[in-house]
Amino acid sequence: MKEKYRQKTDFRSYWHFIRMTLPVYCLYLFLTACTDDKNECKIQQPQRTILFYIAGDNNLTYEVPGKIEQLMATPIPAGCSVLVFQDTRESNPQLIEIVRGSNGKNTTTIARNYEECNTADTTVFRTVLREIESLYPSRSYGLVFFSHASGWMPEQTYSQPGLRSIGMDGQSEMELSGFADAIPEEMFDFIIFEACHMAGIEVAWELKDKTDYIIASSAEIVSPGFAPIYPKALSYLSERETDLKKFMELVANDYRIRQGDYGSFTLSLINTDQLEKIADAIKECMCPLYPDESIQRFDRNGKDLFFDFYDSFSHSMAAEQLNKLQQAIGQCVIYKLSSDHFMPSYGGFEITSHSGLTTYIPQEKYPKLNESYKRLKWYKEVSENRKIYDNRKELSICNSRKPTDRTTVTEKDT
Repeated sequence: MKEKYRQKTDFRSYWHFIRMTLPVYCLYLFLTACTDDKNECKIQQPQRTILFYIAGDNNLTYEVPGKIEQLMATPIPAGCSVLVFQDTRESNPQLIEIVRGSNGKNTTTIARNYEECNTADTTVFRTVLREIESLYPSRSYGLVFFSHASGWMPEQTYSQPGLRSIGMDGQSEMELSGFADAIPEEMFDFIIFEACHMAGIEVAWELKDKTDYIIASSAEIVSPGFAPIYPKALSYLSERETDLKKFMELVANDYRIRQGDYGSFTLSLINTDQLEKIADAIKECMCPLYPDESIQRFDRNGKDLFFDFYDSFSHSMAAEQLNKLQQAIGQCVIYKLSSDHFMPSYGGFEITSHSGLTTYIPQEKYPKLNESYKRLKWYKEVSENRKIYDNRKELSICNSRKPTDRTTVTEKDT
């Protein structure tokens, strides 16, 4: 009897020991599972992490403090992490997280301080993205990219402001192919370019396997850009309430209350999953593009580099082909907004046709650009064996269309 009691008592003691130590052991496992180098556990993985990549080590450095100030005043949506990679002329690059404090005010946590480096370098951009995936695992990611840009164009093509590849650090620039190569496949739900001339078909095609949606401008981004609407608009970028059209409307409404040339804007929301339909429609075109004077341009001072995509092909496609192209663009560019004029006091232009995409048209005055264009994935997809983007003057074999035959696509059509 005593022996049975002793066994029973021993069993109770053993069970009591397990009950007391198991929670401690589980807590230990949880704490040692932290992934960041500061041993700060993230109890719940965020539904979305939004990275603001601010490459401001250039003549836009004066805009950076204002953007950070607006983000600090922005309510952080539930389930959302907000990261800022910033670089300026005055300081080394830094990765910070903006978090909501217990008092309701935002505070910053430094995730990493970097040595002086070239933030327009593909390797640096790739490294930052890998570190974010490692330090801040998330169900989804979004990117807001701020710097100088010139769409698909090669590094240091031009010295004028606003024509500087993608990102600029001092005199260094990142080209489109390098930018795309640095991004892991399907990493982003969206990429928002707070940078000039990024609504090109060439840019969208290069990024079609990297992001689901792109918000970009056919023309330049007029200062101070999107920063004033950050506090109201960030909630529309969270996973729970993602509404990229609402984000665009807030940006557009802010521009509309600005005075004069500062109210100039173009915005496009591009669904990259629908780009193949545009490529299929273009492959039916048998005539090379020609930079007709009546085609809508989206650059100032007669540079002739960014032509409206639909308007360009309206001069060289038959009616049936053009109708197919228009339908494909409508499925791909799911929303577009613009002002009626763009910086008219500074060599600007009237906006009469805005399909939401631009394209380059090869020209005799740009022989180096013409050769560079042939390296793009878009050119290789639609033109390499069809000569659509060849620099030709002879259009007698084509079904030339008069400017009055084209369909004008404006904000009112959206």
